[in-house]
Amino acid sequence: MYRKKGQVAIFILIAIVFIFSIVAFFYISNPNIRSESIDAVLITGYISSCLDDSVKNGVLKTGLREADLNKYILNSLESCDLQVFEKEGFDISEEDVVLKTEISNKEVVVKADYSLSIAKNGVSVKVDEFYSSLDLQKTIPITNEEFTVGSEDGVLQLNIPANINALLDDDHISNIHIDMIDSSGDANIFSPIIYNLRPSGSKFFPNLVLNMDYSDSNLPRNFNENNLRILIRENSDSEWKALHTNTDLSKKILTANISHFSDVGIGRTKCL
Repeated sequence: MYRKKGQVAIFILIAIVFIFSIVAFFYISNPNIRSESIDAVLITGYISSCLDDSVKNGVLKTGLREADLNKYILNSLESCDLQVFEKEGFDISEEDVVLKTEISNKEVVVKADYSLSIAKNGVSVKVDEFYSSLDLQKTIPITNEEFTVGSEDGVLQLNIPANINALLDDDHISNIHIDMIDSSGDANIFSPIIYNLRPSGSKFFPNLVLNMDYSDSNLPRNFNENNLRILIRENSDSEWKALHTNTDLSKKILTANISHFSDVGIGRTKCL
């Protein structure tokens, strides 16, 4: 009995080796097929990565409003440049993207109906669908109680609500603080200070509420206060961008929502 089992095991091993040899011979004798197939997978993987980034950043910037999120995702996918692959000899044809998004308290699931044909050296691959999901439960709670972080000069107040979360890869944000930088020489900023929210780059879900006091003495003469905006930039080398800002003219307070930490200041609607 044991001898027969041993013989069966040997035959199975020989069969496996034989099959493996045939597969290896096929790939070795057809290097173009192997190469193009692998590159096609790289292309679809690149698009999948673009979709994942678009979903993640879209939730951070637009929240869970399906129409706004889909618009953001579509705009972001347009920036996923496939020319680098076309320069390598791939013929890529694509159709318009149609999104189907499902949003729950636990996750965001996006299905992209995106017909993509990839061809090179007689080898072609066609893909019709891409999927991405963002687990909203994989977040880090910052605090169980609401609190406010303020700048030393009292101009800026950042409200941190109870149970606010940060995405999982930002697990360093417990030490929240505000650095103050002299704004002299920056024509876009009316306030004497640029406020650097730290740790820079930390991302929150949902958005945080930022309040900034302003003074008439810091504004150009006859400036319309309704044109004041809270400005934000990623770093000192980046351009300022105006946030959607509410102005309380009686209390002279500007209010805006932010999704991540970076530099902020008070300026005008359009940056120079």
